Amino acid sequence: MLEALVNYAVRRSRAAIPSPASIRFATTRDADAINALYNDASARPDAAAVPPRTAAQWRWEYIQSSSDSPPYVLAEHDGYVVGTQAYIPIEFVCDGRIIRTGKDEDTLVHPVHRGRGLLDAMYKHLSARALSDGVELLWGLTSTAVKPLIRNGFMGVGVNDAMAATQWTVAPVSISGLIVSEINEPGADSDLFSLELSRHLGGIMPHLTASFLKWRVFENPFRRYQMVEARLNGRLVGLAIFKLDERKQVGFISDLVAIPAERISEADILSALLDPGLRHFAREGYRRVEARPSGTHPFNRRVQALLSTIGFIRQSPDQAATFLVRPMLPSARSFLALDQWRISELMREY
Repeated sequence: MLEALVNYAVRRSRAAIPSPASIRFATTRDADAINALYNDASARPDAAAVPPRTAAQWRWEYIQSSSDSPPYVLAEHDGYVVGTQAYIPIEFVCDGRIIRTGKDEDTLVHPVHRGRGLLDAMYKHLSARALSDGVELLWGLTSTAVKPLIRNGFMGVGVNDAMAATQWTVAPVSISGLIVSEINEPGADSDLFSLELSRHLGGIMPHLTASFLKWRVFENPFRRYQMVEARLNGRLVGLAIFKLDERKQVGFISDLVAIPAERISEADILSALLDPGLRHFAREGYRRVEARPSGTHPFNRRVQALLSTIGFIRQSPDQAATFLVRPMLPSARSFLALDQWRISELMREY
């Protein structure tokens, strides 16, 4: 009982003292100082289980996707970075309309400075930046920072649960006129395909532009990817993105999309796209493959059903990350409905 009272008194006293840290936006020159906090296992326990993030990796994630002055807030004290909060500007599409969004990342405060309002103060700066940049909504996937995000205006709309397979069977699909091939760069028609896909499927989803795919997939310094496209008489009708986690020997179906064309069904195109990726995982010796077409969007429901027929099993949602959304404009409140979201593994970090 005495120990509980002492702990309570410590928490109360710390909460009454504002953090002495100063807050500002980061620049590319801050990469090493930011990573000193990010790679510190005492501040972020996950850091002990993975290779340390490099300055080049931080710049890929936060500078190349925006500018030398990214929407990345840091807190400093005595020459050290003691807190970070950021969003990555990412375009989405909804029913063919382009939407500016921000993916919430790097929510972190050093343990010594926790409980003193530092995270909330950083969010005030970040929220003002989002509004000035015309961001309609912020969103994120997390299992560790749910309470701080909700305290700062985010709302949980669902979980990013997974399907997984340790054995799978996909029969090769041969359809006259349909060419399925691995690509080393996104096609010039990716932008138009993404808009057509958005109008066809409805709801909100990442805008699969050539520039986004080049940055997110082909230039990714954390993971190796394979991308497969399906074309019918030269027209792009489907894309599949496969991620290889070489450390864990796990494959991921990061995204899988298709538009039915002429006499070819959506399911046939999706199956044709799946085949080369799953065969590639098998050749690499991977014994587990995961996919996250989570939520209740009608297209995701169809992908879930297709995956279940080839050996994928829905995993327990107990360990799944929470999907949170913060509308920045009144018009974005419609995105609080889970069935509006075509969630995919591509929306996770790295």
